[in-house]
Amino acid sequence: MKLDAKTLKAIYEMLITTHTLRSVGLPPSDEVEFELLDMDQDCMASYTPDPDIIGICPQRHRFLTSVIKSMLHEIIHMTNHLYGKSYIRHDKHFKELRKHIADELGFDENEI
Repeated sequence: MKLDAKTLKAIYEMLITTHTLRSVGLPPSDEVEFELLDMDQDCMASYTPDPDIIGICPQRHRFLTSVIKSMLHEIIHMTNHLYGKSYIRHDKHFKELRKHIADELGFDENEI
């Protein structure tokens, strides 16, 4: 799948307007920076705060569903940061939010 920052921004916009994420208080897409990660960064996707940056590695995502799941994963990290929780770890808070989002949007929680 061919990805660019504009496509990542559109996917983020679509996800934050879903019933599940609408009331979370996530920043609008214009306040988030979207970037393409290089293969040598050894990750599928990343989130860093202050400023909010979501990166996705295009070479590790062949399908739109994969990009959506990675974006949701990074949105969970962002949400934990916004709520004062660790945004780095996949701890109890991360797993609870991941399960809720997966159940609401019809994904397997272990794929997010």
